[in-house]
Formats: sequence, structure tokens, C-alpha cells
Amino acid sequence: MCEEIISFLSQMAVTHIFTMEIQNVDQHEALLEEYGLLVPVVMDKDDELFRYGSDPLKLNAWLANCKNNSV
Repeated sequence: MCEEIISFLSQMAVTHIFTMEIQNVDQHEALLEEYGLLVPVVMDKDDELFRYGSDPLKLNAWLANCKNNSV
């Protein structure tokens, strides 16, 4: 599921302006504690857009408003 979200966001980065930072939860104890198996987690700065799966409506709304966001 993580690979699908990364692929989708990578494709969207061609037509939308945002930066993407990928963190492997398994390599960060604090993130592993916080999210566990509920990955992927997509965030815009400090705001969580969704976790464990995707919310296409919310993601499309975010992309429509995307100017210079960090994911």
C-alpha cells in the first residue's frame, strides 16, 4: 500500500507543486510507536491527511489546493 501511495504522489508531483519526504516508520522508533502498522501516513506539514489506506476525496481536494506543500 505504501508503494501505491508513493507512486500516485510521484505522478501528481509532475502537475502539482509540493515536496515529498518519505520516512520508513520501521527505522524510527518514535514513528513506529506512534503509527505502528497504520501506514502509510500522509501528512501536510503537521496535519495528518490520512493513514492506513487513502482517502481519494481528501487527497484530491488537497492536491487541488496544493501550492507549495510538504508531504
